[in-house]
Amino acid sequence: MSDYERSAEAFSKLISDFGLSPDPTYNEADTRAKIIDQILKECLGWSDRGHIMSREEHVHEGFLDYRLRTSKDGLILEAKRIGQTFSLPTGLSFKSRISVKNLFQRQVELREMYDQVATYAHECGVQFCALSNGTQWLIFPGVRTDQIHIRKSRIIIFNGFKEIEENFVDFFNLLSFKAVEKGSLSRCLLDPIERIEPTFVFNSENRRNVPYDRNPLSLVLVDLLPKYFGDLHGEPCETDMLKECFVSDSPVRDSLDQYTVSGQDERPSKTLTAISPVLHFYSLSQVADKLNAQISSFLSAKRDKHIQIMVGRVGIGKTTFLNHFFCVDRQEFINNEIVLLLDFRNITDGTDLNRYFNDFVWDLLSKHPRFESLTSEKALHDIYSEEIAMLDRGPLATLKRNKSPKYEEEIASYLRQEFQEKDRFYFKLARHLYIKKIARFIIVFDNVDQLSINLQEKVIQFAYSKMSDFHAFMLISMWEETYYSSKRTGRTLSTIRTVPMQIARQSTSAVIIKRLNYFIKQVRANVEPLTLLDESICDRETFCRFLELILRSLLLRNREVRLFLELLALGNIRASLEMFYAFLTAGSLDTTKIISKMKENDEYLVPVHEFIKSVMLGSKRYYSEMASPILNVFAIGDVESPSHFTRFRIMQWLYERRHEATPFGNGFMTIPRIMEYGEKIGISKKDANTSLKRLLENSVVENDLRAYKLLDGAQAIRITPTGRYYLTGLCLRFAYIDLVIQDTPFLDEQTFRSISSKCESVDMEIRFQRCEEFLNYLKDQENEELNTLEKLSGDVTWREQFIPRIQNCFNREKDRVIRKNVLIK
Repeated sequence: MSDYERSAEAFSKLISDFGLSPDPTYNEADTRAKIIDQILKECLGWSDRGHIMSREEHVHEGFLDYRLRTSKDGLILEAKRIGQTFSLPTGLSFKSRISVKNLFQRQVELREMYDQVATYAHECGVQFCALSNGTQWLIFPGVRTDQIHIRKSRIIIFNGFKEIEENFVDFFNLLSFKAVEKGSLSRCLLDPIERIEPTFVFNSENRRNVPYDRNPLSLVLVDLLPKYFGDLHGEPCETDMLKECFVSDSPVRDSLDQYTVSGQDERPSKTLTAISPVLHFYSLSQVADKLNAQISSFLSAKRDKHIQIMVGRVGIGKTTFLNHFFCVDRQEFINNEIVLLLDFRNITDGTDLNRYFNDFVWDLLSKHPRFESLTSEKALHDIYSEEIAMLDRGPLATLKRNKSPKYEEEIASYLRQEFQEKDRFYFKLARHLYIKKIARFIIVFDNVDQLSINLQEKVIQFAYSKMSDFHAFMLISMWEETYYSSKRTGRTLSTIRTVPMQIARQSTSAVIIKRLNYFIKQVRANVEPLTLLDESICDRETFCRFLELILRSLLLRNREVRLFLELLALGNIRASLEMFYAFLTAGSLDTTKIISKMKENDEYLVPVHEFIKSVMLGSKRYYSEMASPILNVFAIGDVESPSHFTRFRIMQWLYERRHEATPFGNGFMTIPRIMEYGEKIGISKKDANTSLKRLLENSVVENDLRAYKLLDGAQAIRITPTGRYYLTGLCLRFAYIDLVIQDTPFLDEQTFRSISSKCESVDMEIRFQRCEEFLNYLKDQENEELNTLEKLSGDVTWREQFIPRIQNCFNREKDRVIRKNVLIK
C-alpha cells in the first residue's frame, strides 16, 4: 500500500470516528490532540520525532502551536478550537483562486488570526503558515522575499472535512511531509493572484465547483482506465500491453498538415542550436535504430564507458519508448547484458543517493535472469580472485598449505561479507564483467527532469561518477528545456561532451486508438472484472459496444476530434491521454443517452460537440478556465484596462509573422517588440504579461528556449500549431463559444443580466440566442476599441476585426444544426 493510500485510509477512519462535523464543544487542546495531531501524523506523515514537528515553541509574542520542518520548506500551524468556525465568503473552496488581500480585508476576525501567525513567521524566519480549527484549513505565505507584496499571494482553502475528503489527493500533495519537502508550498502559493472581481461573471465562486453527474459509467472507467492510460513499463505483467499499445510509426506532423509551417515547428530556435547541436529524427523507429547502433558500437568496441543524453518535450513518451526499446524491441540487450532502468522521480533533497541507487540496482539485479550465475560460488571466486590470491599469500597461507577445512570456511566467510557490501560488490562485478568480456552494464537514469534544478545537478553528477565505476553505457533521459537550460547556464551538463538524441513526437490520437482498442479487448476477454458496472444500465457486451462507438465516432471517423487532440496536446502523449480519460469519465458526458441512441440506431455517431463540451467541462456543471485544459481567448487580463481581444490579437499578430525570418528563427518575435506593439494599440503592460503567460501555459505560443513558461532569459516567442488551431478552428465553434460565455467577465451589466438569464437553459434555441447576444456584445466592444485606436494612432495596422468572422462561422454551424434537426423530425 502506498503512502497516499495509507493516508487516505487514515483520513476515512478519522471521519468515521468523528463525523464530518466533530463535537463543537472541544476546546483548543482537544482540537489539537484529537483532530489536528491525527491529521498531521496519521494522514500527512509528519513525525514528532526529533525536530520535524514541535509544539509550543516560544517566540517573542507567545507560543507556536505547531512548527513543522523539512530539509526544504517549513510551516507554522496555528490551531483554533473546533467550534470557532472560520467565517468565509459564500462559495469559497479549494478550487477558488483568491489572494490574501481579497479574503482578509473583508473578514476582520480572520485578519487578526492572519496577523498573529504572520508575525510568528517573521520572527522564526519560516515562509509558510496555516490556520486550522481541525476541519477548516487555510494555507498561505507569511513571508515573501521575491519583491511581490505578501497580500497578493494565493491562499488555499479546504472548507471542512467533506471538502478535504473530496480533494484529499490535493490536500495530501500540498501538506504531507514528503510533498512539503519537495517544495509543494512554494509551487502552489508563491504565484501572485490578480483577481478579477466576479461582479459580471456568470460562473462566480458559488458556481465554480457545482458538480455534474450524469455519467453512470464513470465509476467503472475511473477504476479500470488508469492502468491503460498511464505510462507503459516493462514489467512482465505489462509486456503484452507494451507490445500492443506502443506507437512508433505515426509522426505527429503527418496529422497536422494545414496547422504546421513546412516543418518549422519541429526546428528549435537559433538560440538553442547555438547552445548545443542535437540529433533530430522523424520517427521513433529512427531513434531506436540510432540508439541500437550506439549501444552495439559501445559493446563491440569494448569501450570503457559512454554517456548519451536523450531529450524530448514534456509528456512525449520517453519512459514508454525506453521500456519498449529494452523490454520488447531490443530484448537481447536485457538477456545478454545488465540493463538497469532506474526511475528517479521520487527522490528528494534529503535522499541518500548512494543508498537509493544501491537498493534500486540490487532490486533490479536480483531479478535479472543471469543473477544466479553471477553470484554463484564459482563466480564470486572469479570476481574476487585477486583478493583471494592475496589472502592465500598472507593470513590464509598456512591454512591453504595444510589443506585445512577451515580454509574454505574462511574464504566463504570473506565472500559473504564482501557480497553484502553493495558498493564494493557492484564495482568488482562490473570490472570483472568488463575485463572478462562477459557482459556490460547499460544504465538508464529516467525522470531526472522532474526534480528541482539543484537536485538534477546532483543526480547528473552522481550518474557521471557511476558510469566510470560500472564501465557502463549511461543513458540520461530528460526534458529538452531542462537540457538546454543546463547547457546555457554552465551547469554540469555543459561539461559533458555528447550530442543528445531528440525523441520524435508521435501522433497522440494513434496512441489513444491503440490503448482503447486494447482495453476493449481485455474487457471483452473477461480479463477485467466489471464489479462496479450497473447492469441495469448496460452489461459487459453493451459496455464494449459503447467504447467501440466512442472509438469509431471520435477517433476513426472524425478527423476534427483527432486534430483537437493532436493540436491541444502537441505531442504531449500524457496530456492527450489525460484529456481523453477526462472526457470518458466526465460527469458532463451523458452516457445513458448515448447508449440509448446506440441501441436505437446502429449508424449513430457521437457528435463532436459532445466531445468538446465534456473536455471543457470535465465533471463541473459550468466552464471555468482555471479548471479546464481549454483556454478562454476572451478572458480579461487587466480589469483596470480591460479588453476581450488581447489574447486574440497577440495570436493573430504572431500568426501573420509566422514566415518572417528573424535572428531567433522563422516566426520568432522578440518580447520587447510584442510589448511595444501592444502599447501602441492600448494594451497595458500588465494585460500583455498576463496574456503571454496564459498563452504559454496552454502551448498556444512557445519561447525561444522551447519552454511553455516565461523563463528568465527568454527573448522571443512564436505561435505554435495549437495557437493556429485556436485562432482558425476552435474559437469559431458553437460548442466553444457556448461554454466560454460562462467564464467571461462582462463590461456591460445589461448584457450580462440578459445572457445570465439564459445560461442555465439546455434548449437549443435559447443556447443559440445567448451565443448571438454574446457575439453581438463582443462586436460592440471590438468596434469601440477600434474607434479608440483610430484616435490614438494613425499608423497602426493591427485593426483586423475578429468577431464578424466568428459570427459567420457560427451562423453556418447554426444553420447546419437546424437543418439536421428538421430532417430528423
